[in-house]
Amino acid sequence: MSFSGVFLAELSETLGKPPFFPMLPLAELSQPLAKHWILLLVGLG
Repeated sequence: MSFSGVFLAELSETLGKPPFFPMLPLAELSQPLAKHWILLLVGLG
């Protein structure tokens, strides 16, 4: 599996966990593309 595939799998798993929401700002600060991936996953989900 590619790195992006692993990243998406882990991120999608995180989406189902309550801590995901307070961690959003940290994710955006540490990974500029995090918001893009999150919005993409939310759109697909």
